[in-house]
Amino acid sequence: MYGMDKVEVSIERFKAFEPEEGYFLAFSGGKDSCVIKALADMAEVKYDAHYTVTSVDPPELVQFIKKYHPDVSMDIPRYPDDYKNEKLRGKQITMWNLIPEKKMPPTRIVRYCCATLKEPHGEGRFVVTGVRHAESTKRQKR
Repeated sequence: MYGMDKVEVSIERFKAFEPEEGYFLAFSGGKDSCVIKALADMAEVKYDAHYTVTSVDPPELVQFIKKYHPDVSMDIPRYPDDYKNEKLRGKQITMWNLIPEKKMPPTRIVRYCCATLKEPHGEGRFVVTGVRHAESTKRQKR
């Protein structure tokens, strides 16, 4: 892969590690997710893309995804039927019911929202996210 540009390297890696069931693309509608999806298309690998409805994303973002990425699944997270709070069992997990449950809004340090709303999806699958290692020093080390 020496001498190849970053796009070519990314395409080759997508092809080299393609799982039999395809990739699970964690799609947010942001520029990084759009690039990852475009690279998967260019690599012609099997994947399914998923956007998790958080209840706090701007309507313009949801409209953008529906218009330009209609193949992306709109996943609605739900509390399990055996959830400790009977009133929430089977209901959609939203930021508006997470805040009173956690007794505080999410902060820069306490980020329970992503851990609850986005990160559990794709379990058991090869999950691809559009996260740049340059976004933080912690991510650079992973």
